[in-house]
Amino acid sequence: MTRPYPQFLLVALLSLAMAGSAWAVPTRLSQQGRLLDVGGGPFAGTHTLIFSLYDSETGGNEVWREERSVDFEDGYYSVVLGGVEPVDDLLFAAGAVWLELTVAGVVLSPRQEVVSVPWALRATSAEHVDGGVVDASELSVGGVTVIDSTGTWIGPTPSVDWSELSGVPGDIADGDQDGDILANLNCSNGQVAKWDGSGWLCADDVDTTDPNTDTLAAMSCLNGQIARYSTANTNQWVCDEETVTSSLSWNAITDIPADIADGDQDSQLTEQQVESFITNAALDLDPGTTVGGAPLVTGTTNCTLTASDGGMAALQCGNQQILVRTYLPFTQVDSGSAHTCGIQAGGSLLCWGSGSDGRLDAPAGSYVQVSCGHMHSCALSAG
Repeated sequence: MTRPYPQFLLVALLSLAMAGSAWAVPTRLSQQGRLLDVGGGPFAGTHTLIFSLYDSETGGNEVWREERSVDFEDGYYSVVLGGVEPVDDLLFAAGAVWLELTVAGVVLSPRQEVVSVPWALRATSAEHVDGGVVDASELSVGGVTVIDSTGTWIGPTPSVDWSELSGVPGDIADGDQDGDILANLNCSNGQVAKWDGSGWLCADDVDTTDPNTDTLAAMSCLNGQIARYSTANTNQWVCDEETVTSSLSWNAITDIPADIADGDQDSQLTEQQVESFITNAALDLDPGTTVGGAPLVTGTTNCTLTASDGGMAALQCGNQQILVRTYLPFTQVDSGSAHTCGIQAGGSLLCWGSGSDGRLDAPAGSYVQVSCGHMHSCALSAG
C-alpha cells in the first residue's frame, strides 16, 4: 500500500511570543501553517508534528528540536514553540537557521528559513538591555571603547561637579574653608603636634611607651658596640657586640675563582710554578734541610770563594762546611748556546756554563763589553 505524503504550506513566518533577559535566556516563537494531503484535502483532527531548527538549508546540524501534538482545522494550525524545549536566542547569533517539519514520520522539504522577527529579537537584545546582566568582552559607546576586557574603565574621565557629590563629610562640605589648624600652633624647637582628644597642642617628642625617659639615650656603649633589644634581659635595650653570622652554603656562592672552587685543595705546586719562584733568585733554606736524607745546609760558617780567588785549591774549609762562591755585581751579561759571560763591576770577565773548548777560560784584565757566540766569546778590553 502506498502511503500518501502530505504537502505543507508555511503561511506565516515565525514571530516573537515572549523574551526574557538579554543573555542566553529561553525564547518562545509562534509558528502557523496549513497542511494538505496529496489530494489537496486539508488535515483535520490532532496530529504529532516534530519541529527542528538546522544551521544549514540542507544537511548541517540540528540545533534545536521539539515534538508537539497539534490540532488542525481545515488544514490550519498554530503553535507556540519553546514551551517544551526552550529556544535559546543565541541560536540566531551565529547566522541563519532553517525550520524543518516532520509529520507522522515523514520529513517535509524544503526547509523554511527563519527570518525577520527572530532576527529583530536578536537585534533588539543587542541594542537595548534593561534590568539584566550584560556579559561582554568589552563595551564601546559611539565606536569608542570605554571598558576593556579586564573590566577597567578606559574611556574619557567623567566631569563631576562638586554639587553633584553626595555623602560629603560635614567638615569639608563647604569646600574646606575651615583654615589650617596646625599652622596656628606655636611650638618650641623639637616639639611635635599632639592630639589630646579634643584638639591639637604642642608637646615634647617622647617615647609613647615610656614618656619620662629616652631609653637609648641613657645607654653607655663601648666603641663599636650596638644597641640590641634583649628578651632574655627583662626585655630591655642592652649594649652588645655586633656579630655577623651566616648559614650560607658554599654551594650557594657564585663566581668562585677556579683555583679555590674545590675548597682550596690545590696545595701542590707545579714544576713551572716552582721555577718561576727560584729563577735568578737566591733560596734561603733553613738549617737542617736535607735532600734524600743527607744534610744540605748546616749551621756552620760558609766557606767563601770569590771571583778574585786563585781557585778552590786555595780554600781551607772546615768539616761539613759548604762552598759558596760570591760574585761582584755585573755591568753587562751575554750568553751563547751553552755558556754565559759577564763583566763585573770591577771590569773583570767571568764565564760559566759548559766548559768544553776553553769557553769558560776568561783571560784576566779589565773589560767593558762581552759577546758570546756558539762556541766562543769575544770581549773589548778597557785599555
